[in-house]
Amino acid sequence: MMKKKMAWMLCAFLVAGLAGCGDNNNGSSTVENPGDSSVNETGSPAENNSAEADGSGSGTAGTEEAKDYSDTEFRIAWWGGDARNTQTVEIIENFEKKYPNLKIDVEYATYGDYFTNLTTQATAGNLPDVYMMDYSRINEFVDAGQMEQLDSYIEAGSINLSDVDDSLVAGGIVNGGMYAIATGTNAPCGFYDATVLEELDISLSQVPTWSEFSDVITQVYEKTGKRAFINPNTGNLQSYMRSVGKDTYAADGAGYGFAPEDMVEYLTYIYDLYESGAAVSSAEYEGEEGASLRDGNDIWLKQNGAEFSNQLMAEEDGAGKRLTLVAHPSAENSVVSGTYLKPVMLWGISSTSLNKEIAADFINYFVNEPSVYDVCGADRGIPISAAMRDHLVKSMSESEAHVLEFISYLSDGVATAISPAAPTGSAEADTYLNELMEQLQYKQLKKEQLLDAVTTAVEEGAAVLKQAAAGE
Repeated sequence: MMKKKMAWMLCAFLVAGLAGCGDNNNGSSTVENPGDSSVNETGSPAENNSAEADGSGSGTAGTEEAKDYSDTEFRIAWWGGDARNTQTVEIIENFEKKYPNLKIDVEYATYGDYFTNLTTQATAGNLPDVYMMDYSRINEFVDAGQMEQLDSYIEAGSINLSDVDDSLVAGGIVNGGMYAIATGTNAPCGFYDATVLEELDISLSQVPTWSEFSDVITQVYEKTGKRAFINPNTGNLQSYMRSVGKDTYAADGAGYGFAPEDMVEYLTYIYDLYESGAAVSSAEYEGEEGASLRDGNDIWLKQNGAEFSNQLMAEEDGAGKRLTLVAHPSAENSVVSGTYLKPVMLWGISSTSLNKEIAADFINYFVNEPSVYDVCGADRGIPISAAMRDHLVKSMSESEAHVLEFISYLSDGVATAISPAAPTGSAEADTYLNELMEQLQYKQLKKEQLLDAVTTAVEEGAAVLKQAAAGE
């Protein structure tokens, strides 16, 4: 891998591409049966642009042509909504053409259901050959021996990362070994209708402070009656803790990295916004959350703590209009930013796969094949390959250009290093925190009850983390 300065790369890419931005034309097409368990070899052949990808794209090797793969069982799994599922199936159809008679079984679900299914498959020893991994869960699967280490495939060139900056693949490294490759880069964010602020002559910084964020939300509500859609959860909690120089988990993973009083400060902030009427949670909002920003719903800003910049296009589809990105807030007078750049939806290989070479080739294809980005655009974030970023800019939409501009701004010394991946046991431990924050959403807690409730939840969650760290 070649080291480069991330900010310089993104800025240069942005300057080169913004002049050509227009309507979204990422080449995706509808698959007739995206939910079918098998993928048919239909549609036009994938254009071989491997020369554009420095020889690492979809060129078919002679040994591949000589073998019949009709008896090969191969599975790929990921999470996503309808648009991503359709895109990924089309990409897989094109990849299949490299391997005569290979039929790939696809499995996908929404994020929550996906990891429920994946955990069940892992327990049964039946993981897909290639499966998508989230940064927050990678330690859990690596520690259980369920992910193949990829260093040998990278060294052999089976997965070509020659034009990928080291910082963009660091999220797949666990205990010094590479176990997964990100599909792109994004950042946690909120989405809002900028025309609301323009009409009121109010500004909102791209990375506001916590006080600026609440002041703007309050001003908009007082002047228009429009509210912000905000959910307290571990995503927003992490941003708050990072902004005050702490983190969600202790460095050794055996507990939390904050005191109960720190969490009370964050929840009090949210509590006050709810009490004023300026913000609403999913517990109170009666409409479809994906369309909450649509005109007529009286919601002008959405930040649920689990959304990232690559989701802008989907949010705009739901809202029926252009939206603007805003980073999670930072603390006042602090040199520490709560925001960070995150590896997007990492591809990993099952340690028990019988087809690891094909699996490695699929990951390489996703990193280096131009036709992949003709189909999916920036849905999975800004591509990690410099060549693929150069390719994407040719058909970039205005929304994708806004995502790139946002990531470029954050990468230029604004975002701080991403926190270590969540430790083993965090999914169970965090249920105590999430249940508490859900009570806040439903207004089942009074402000004076917060400290006792938070102390209990933190102690219970920390006990789970301590037990997991001890291997019990």
